[in-house]
Amino acid sequence: GEAEKALREALESEPKSLATLFQLGAVLERQKRHDDAEAVFREALVVQPDSAPVLNYLGYMNADRNVRVEEALTLVQKAVDLDPQSAAYQDSLGWALYRLNRLEAAEEAVRRALGRDGNNAVILDNLGAALRDRYLRTGVLPDLGEAIDAFREALAGSAPDDPGRSLHLNNLG
Repeated sequence: GEAEKALREALESEPKSLATLFQLGAVLERQKRHDDAEAVFREALVVQPDSAPVLNYLGYMNADRNVRVEEALTLVQKAVDLDPQSAAYQDSLGWALYRLNRLEAAEEAVRRALGRDGNNAVILDNLGAALRDRYLRTGVLPDLGEAIDAFREALAGSAPDDPGRSLHLNNLG
């Protein structure tokens, strides 16, 4: 609450501050006030339409909530186009593709993210989810074994960069 208040006060003196808008959107998202967060992120995109961090955050947030996922895919793809080396953006792309049940493309994007940040628990968990679901669709056992390995690495790996992201480890059964 105090962070939100301080950020709103800062916006009164500098209403087009991209950094302040981004932080306010993140605070609102962490409070699970997703509609408010989305409105702030969209306001930030008016200020700077090519802000890769804003595009990624808004896209991932909506893909994670499974709302407006086609648009989320477009947003994170634009973030990837702006910064193709970002592991976070590649992972977000993979998660949006996963939500659209495009599992092979999701796996490719998440593997690119792992190539840039191979010890990230969230990325490993997202790989596990894509492989697990591909196994459920195809019945190919190596996919399940690799999914379990990815989930195990996620458990042992680094803490998530974004505490708002939850691991999918409880989805094994």
